[in-house]
Amino acid sequence: MAFIKRNDMNINSYGAEKQSIIIFGGGQQGMAIAKWLGGRAKDVLIVTKDLVEQQEVEKKGFNATLMEHTDDISLEAIGIGQWVTTIFCMFSVDAKNVFVTLSARALAPNLRILCIADSKGSSQKLLAAGATKVLDPYEITSNRISELVRHPLMVETLEHTILGKANLNLSEIKIKSDSPIQGKRLSEVKLDPFNLILLGVVNQALSDQLIFNTMELDHRLDTGDYLVVIGPTEDIQQFCKAVKL
Repeated sequence: MAFIKRNDMNINSYGAEKQSIIIFGGGQQGMAIAKWLGGRAKDVLIVTKDLVEQQEVEKKGFNATLMEHTDDISLEAIGIGQWVTTIFCMFSVDAKNVFVTLSARALAPNLRILCIADSKGSSQKLLAAGATKVLDPYEITSNRISELVRHPLMVETLEHTILGKANLNLSEIKIKSDSPIQGKRLSEVKLDPFNLILLGVVNQALSDQLIFNTMELDHRLDTGDYLVVIGPTEDIQQFCKAVKL
């Protein structure tokens, strides 16, 4: 695949700005990671081989490029081994994630590589290929349910989805000053009637880290905080209307 040469110091060989975070895969999983990065999303480039997927990503305001991920020259052109510090391998097929991990690790020994495991037993393959961290939904389901949430629906959720594999969405909902839940504790936010799971809250005035709903800290919701929930889009919209969000 041909790419455009640019002489600008802050432009890569594809004519895009030099982002230090690369997400491979522009599907639901890749988009969930981009949204989770929040304010850092401006420093993110999403790589895909699907033109329609690229267009959808760009419509949502993220940087995207159409690229052949099996080509080392292309990987170098977007900064692997140079200015890129972190990559996420979010393809829905393990083989693609393993291939990118192997190639990227060979080009950049100190690169942070985070992957998602698509099938049982694939975590070891990804770690052996050079992944820094593997998000394994099967391991989470079997070993970490009690650590993540106190909600029976989460078991079913993690069996069928991780960051968007089923008909569920991960959503950040900003608390407004006139919302009836402004000033309430996390423990007082009841989402069962809306068929939603409350993961926690992001207090951006302090940090961008997620405060899990299961932590002992019962955070008081302030204007500008973000509730992080999982559920069907329709139910999320109904909840937002109910609490004026």
